[in-house]
Amino acid sequence: MLLQFFVLYGCSHYTEPELPGVQGAGGEGSEQVREEHGISLVTVCPVVVVGAAPAPNARTSVHNCLSLLSGDEAEFRVLRGIEMASGTVALVHVEDVCRAQLFVAEEEAAAGRYLCSSINTTILELASFLADKYPQYTNSHLKALQALGPLEVLPADLEVEGSFDEAIAGCEYAFLVAAPVNLKLETPESYPVSKVLVEKEASRFAEEHGISLVTVCPVVAVGAAPAPNARTSVPSCLSLLSGDEAEFRVLRGIEMASGTVPLVHVEDVCRAQLFVAEEEAAAGRYLCSSISTTILELARFLADKYPQYTVKTNLLTGDLLEKPMACVSSAKLLREGFDYKYKTLDGMYDDMIDYGKALGILPSYLETHFKSDQFGRLSFTPTYSHFHARPKLKKLYVIKKRARGTTSTNDDPKDQLRPTHDLEAPSVVREEHGISLVTVCPVVVVGAAPAPNARTSVHNCLSLLSGDEAEFRVLRGIEMASGTVALVHVEDVCRAQLFVAEEEAAAGRYLCSSINTTILELASFLADKYPQYTVKTNLLSGPVRVWR
Repeated sequence: MLLQFFVLYGCSHYTEPELPGVQGAGGEGSEQVREEHGISLVTVCPVVVVGAAPAPNARTSVHNCLSLLSGDEAEFRVLRGIEMASGTVALVHVEDVCRAQLFVAEEEAAAGRYLCSSINTTILELASFLADKYPQYTNSHLKALQALGPLEVLPADLEVEGSFDEAIAGCEYAFLVAAPVNLKLETPESYPVSKVLVEKEASRFAEEHGISLVTVCPVVAVGAAPAPNARTSVPSCLSLLSGDEAEFRVLRGIEMASGTVPLVHVEDVCRAQLFVAEEEAAAGRYLCSSISTTILELARFLADKYPQYTVKTNLLTGDLLEKPMACVSSAKLLREGFDYKYKTLDGMYDDMIDYGKALGILPSYLETHFKSDQFGRLSFTPTYSHFHARPKLKKLYVIKKRARGTTSTNDDPKDQLRPTHDLEAPSVVREEHGISLVTVCPVVVVGAAPAPNARTSVHNCLSLLSGDEAEFRVLRGIEMASGTVALVHVEDVCRAQLFVAEEEAAAGRYLCSSINTTILELASFLADKYPQYTVKTNLLSGPVRVWR
């Protein structure tokens, strides 16, 4: 018999400037149930809940409170909103929330609402605590610089007046190298505008307080840096290789606005700042730019210098400059004796390519995984996803892949498996050039691969654990259209391709499938084999097959 009804309020996801769901719809519904059924209602209202939990996916508050380490600006804005609305960042551990709920459940006198909060802090206090407690996350890239000399890292916030007092006390030079700006605003001009406003305010402050102010204005800064997260300019300048259209639009915007793509290596920016700091005669503004180029010149350079990556020529549309229409001059800086270390694209991009790979901006294609001294000289043709030994082509091998597709409630799942025309082109090549054509047609391909980004089938087959409904609909569509879920491991696909390549008698098409199963069999296997994950049984509705 139910004697008491307990409600645990979670912090539902919200959009600024609203507060988490206190007095939300859930509370009204609970009150209605209590009144209608005569139940004793006890409510536990936790504040921002932190700590580890058995849930496989962390929700709002965990992301918010880790944003100072992760650098997630959207999650940090939520944390800042909480502080602004509440005047504090009130925290409670999820274990204490559970203990509080059990406590009031067993306490006969418990009634009404209970606030559950154990700590009141601020963002600055959190930042200071995290920097001291977990230096490997907050400033490990700065700590590594201690090998060059004494370095002390202090927390501060540009938006909090006086928070820099301790950091700059007794300093001979103070460098302002960044200012906060929201790059996701609908007004893209906010970024350059913010720079102008910061410089104006710094000039006013310097004049009022008798400070010698020198400004270094770098252009597009590139190159590897100790920062673990690359910001605007690096992803933009690698977009011709990564194919990131949003970042390429930034690069195109720079060329359109400036009449050039002016570049400078981040190391030269640092050297320039130190140079003007130590140069007594330095005054005013210094432009810092070592190369003026264009997108087309960049594309040609990258194609020639890094053939292991494919320049995304589909991005090279519209009006693009062959040669720079303008040049950003560093004449003042050079005239006073500064010399750039990085004066060519070669020097600028060499370490940036490795930096891009380390940060996941650039994909690690098969060329970076299979070394020529292990497998011989290889050439890769992305059109047909195959490779062959140079120098002479004798056979054309094709692995037929399922195209990436999406389904909706109005889609026919059989559309996912209808024949495409991706074999027509190689057939034409075969007929025109007298090449022996061999085709390997794998079914649903699973297993780990050297590719940094998993494509369709891996996501589909893991959807029973991940809960991704869109990916599960693809898996269901495969079963409905085929009467089975046919699987093959990616290693076996590769072995099969090599097998038919070396088999002189091989000809025609080869189906490549090692297992026939069903979604229900998969669900049963996953639940038994991987109990640490929860099979999303809510997906197992509608027609599913129990036979093969």
